[in-house]
Amino acid sequence: MDFAAKGQYIEWDEEEQKFYLCHKDTEEYLPEEKLKMIFRECLTGIHYRSKKSFKNNLKHILFLVHVNHIIHRDVKPQNILFDENDHVKIADFGQSILFEETDTTNSAEGTYWFMAPELLDPNTNKGGVSGKPCDIWSLGVTFFVFAYLEVPFYADNYTELLEKIKEGELVFPEKREISDDLKNILRKMLNRNAGERLTIE
Repeated sequence: MDFAAKGQYIEWDEEEQKFYLCHKDTEEYLPEEKLKMIFRECLTGIHYRSKKSFKNNLKHILFLVHVNHIIHRDVKPQNILFDENDHVKIADFGQSILFEETDTTNSAEGTYWFMAPELLDPNTNKGGVSGKPCDIWSLGVTFFVFAYLEVPFYADNYTELLEKIKEGELVFPEKREISDDLKNILRKMLNRNAGERLTIE
């Protein structure tokens, strides 16, 4: 198992009920060029092809791995770790599942703020839902947190949180300016229609 010397960049403050950057030498927010590098490596790790196909700066990633028939089911900022060279390590496979022919999952596991809306709707998850789009949704929420240090859908109680995830409007906070391109990819990853949600490809 590779060592993630720098650990996580983002942690949750239970008392203050907010995310914060762990490393004091960073700016208030991670620059967009830094976000681009992190997101690219996260996507590479989720997808996985062959180590031989990667450039040197990607070879240290801990591959996650839809292609290897694994659904993570708990993608969140605290599970994105970094080595001494700032390369991404995707961690904590405690909720992950192996699948064979279909990536169907029947249960909602992981952290509620990061769960896809189809997992939270009893009308859609009776026969199970596709796990890959659920990981993409969780990754979209994770990217949103890396950009803004807050989740796109927040509530103090479970019932209200589920409603916001299923029906709430996606709003980009005014406290930080990000590019239209980044907003666009976040919108497409957080599309409530799993069939229209961005795929890794």
